[in-house]
Formats: sequence, structure tokens, C-alpha cells
Amino acid sequence: MAIQYGDILYNPNGLVVAALNDVAKTYSTPVVIERFGDLDFEFTVDEDEIKSGGLFTDALRVPTKVTGTLRDAALNWTALTAMAGIVSESVNGSSSPDAVRQLDYIFGGEGLGYFGAIAAVAGTNGSNALIGFAKSQLGTYPSFSMAQNEFRRAETPIHVYPPSTTIRKGIRVRVHETATSIPTSQSAFQAFFSGLFDA
Repeated sequence: MAIQYGDILYNPNGLVVAALNDVAKTYSTPVVIERFGDLDFEFTVDEDEIKSGGLFTDALRVPTKVTGTLRDAALNWTALTAMAGIVSESVNGSSSPDAVRQLDYIFGGEGLGYFGAIAAVAGTNGSNALIGFAKSQLGTYPSFSMAQNEFRRAETPIHVYPPSTTIRKGIRVRVHETATSIPTSQSAFQAFFSGLFDA
């Protein structure tokens, strides 16, 4: 079959996240990840084989989840709150030029929550792909990498799970012949993942 629109992708150029209420199956207001860098992911598979008569006769390979890495170059305070429950606040009313913001990292408790994520990836000939992760979780807080004469960068592992044990779909890839924007409203974000949750 010939190459079609959106088959050749080359540049991740947008990422939006929203906290997931796993009980109500609803997302909070989406937040754009500023200075989004890279996103990679791969599938984790359980596997088993049957050996009989001196050779393997049957194989079982079951995709179970996705692991990956998210990289960015901004603190993205609001996004961190959506993804990990980090508490950020204005300390002095944000009165310029002496405004102060504070970011508190939470330890213990219930741990890191779930969130949805949709990444945009540019494609050739004006196309793009939106890649959505319905139920994601950070592996840990984003790391800090700081060096002389270099911008601060962050990297964090992510894990992706199917939000339903009966529907069993966890990643949605939607390819557009004419590039489209990432859904940034709560209703559009929710609609992108329609059909992935139990009724």
C-alpha cells in the first residue's frame, strides 16, 4: 500500500495534559506544556512460550502497558499540578516587580495521580498526527539538569495504562491530512478519548 498522509512524521510540536479523575472518568481543564521537547514511548509485553517435542509450538505475547520519557525545558507549574498534584502558589499576591511564586513537591500520601495527554506531531505535506494517552502517570517528578551556560532541562518517565479492562484501548492515534490543533478545551479533550472508558 502506498504511503498516505500522516505516515511520515518528523517533529513533536505540542503537548497538552489534563488531570484524570479515574472514578468519574473525566478530565480537568487541559494545560499546554510549554517548551515541550521530546516524547518517546514503547510497549511492554508479557510473553510465554510452550515447548513440546523439543521445539516451541505456541507463543503468547500480550501488550500490557506503555513506558516512555517526556522531556521539556520549562518548569510548567500548572502542568505539574495537573500531572502530579504538585502544589504551586503565589506567595505575595504576584505584585510586580517583586512577585514570588512557590512550588512545593509533595511526598508520601497517595502518590502520583493519573492524567491524560495528547501530543501533536508534524507530518509531511501539511499533515499531522495527534497521539493521545488516555490514562497516564509520571514515573517520578521531572528531574533537573542544570549546567554552566546551558538551559535547565527536565526529563521524566511516563507510564500509560488502558482506562478500561473491558474496552482495553489505551492509546489513540488520529492522523489529519490537514494539520489540526490539539484540543485545549475540557470538552474537546474529553471527546478525543470518547469510547475508551467504561460507560
